[in-house]
Amino acid sequence: MFNQTQRAFMTSMGQTDVLEAARTVTDMMTRELEQVTPAGAPGPNYYTRISTALTPLTQSLPSNTSPLPTRTNYLEDIYVLTRQNQNWVGIGYCVRVPDPNGYLYPAITGPGQAGVGSLYRWSETMPVLAPQTGTAPGGRAYPLPGLPTDPGWLLQDFTNACLAANSGGALSLSISNRICDGVVHLVLRAFATNGFPLYNDGVHTNAWFLVRTNGPFYAYGSLHPAISHYTLTYPDQTDLLYTWSNAVPAYLELQLGMMEPRTYSRYDSIAAPAARLAYVQRDDISTRIHLFRQRIPVRDVDPTAFQ
Repeated sequence: MFNQTQRAFMTSMGQTDVLEAARTVTDMMTRELEQVTPAGAPGPNYYTRISTALTPLTQSLPSNTSPLPTRTNYLEDIYVLTRQNQNWVGIGYCVRVPDPNGYLYPAITGPGQAGVGSLYRWSETMPVLAPQTGTAPGGRAYPLPGLPTDPGWLLQDFTNACLAANSGGALSLSISNRICDGVVHLVLRAFATNGFPLYNDGVHTNAWFLVRTNGPFYAYGSLHPAISHYTLTYPDQTDLLYTWSNAVPAYLELQLGMMEPRTYSRYDSIAAPAARLAYVQRDDISTRIHLFRQRIPVRDVDPTAFQ
C-alpha cells in the first residue's frame, strides 16, 4: 500500500511539474505569436518548416487491439516577425539537442530518427528605418539614413542559425535561450479568417483553405502572397509555409508535446541511440507525454490577403 501510494504521489507530482512548465511556455509563445505583423512588400513575416530529412518519431499508444495504434510527433522550426515601436523584432523557436561543446543539433534518437530535445528561443532586432550610424544585423550595411530596412534579414539570420545548428557551426551559439526540456512535438498550424486550416493541395505552391462545404461542389480560397511545399504525410500536407507582404494567418494553433521531468531524466541518461529510441517508443512511455493545444487569434490580419 505504501509503494502504491508513493507511486501515485510521484506520478501526480510529475504531471504537476509538466503542466506548470507547459503553461509557462504556451503563455509566453502565445503572447508573441499573436503579434505577427504584416511587414509590407517584400518583407517576410511568417515561416514554419519541418525538416523532411528526419523521420518523425512515432510512439505506440496503450490499447487492447493489435497492432497497437501509434501517434506521430513532428518538430517544427517557427519564425514570426513582430514590431515594437520603431523596431522590427524577429522571433524564432526550434527544438535542438546540445552537445558537450554547446553546439546544437537536431533531436536524434537513432539514425535519421527525430526524437526528443529542448525548446530554444531566438530573437533579433532591427530598426524599421535606417539609422544615421551603425551596422545592421549580420554585419550588413544599412541603406541611406531614413530609408526602410529589409526585415527579411531577420528571417535569413534565423534560418542560417538553424542550419548552423545542424552542422555545428559558430552561429548555432546564437540560439542560446533554452526554454524547456523533454519536447517531442512542436507544430504551429495556420488558419484562414473563416477558421479552416491553410494547406497545400498538391498542385499549387500557394496556401489554400476551404470556403464552402455545401452544395454540389466545394469552393476554395487562397492566402497570398504565400508559399507552401506539398508533403502528403505531414500536417496540412505541407512541411513549409512562408508568407510575406500583407499576408499573415488569421489564427494559429500551437501544439506542444512534453515528457514528464522524471521520464525525460531517464531518457537523457541512456547513452545508446538505439536504446533511447526503444525506450521512448514503449507504449507505457507515451502515457507520460502530455500534449497541449492553444488556439491563437492574430491581431493584425488583412482580410484582403484571403481571396
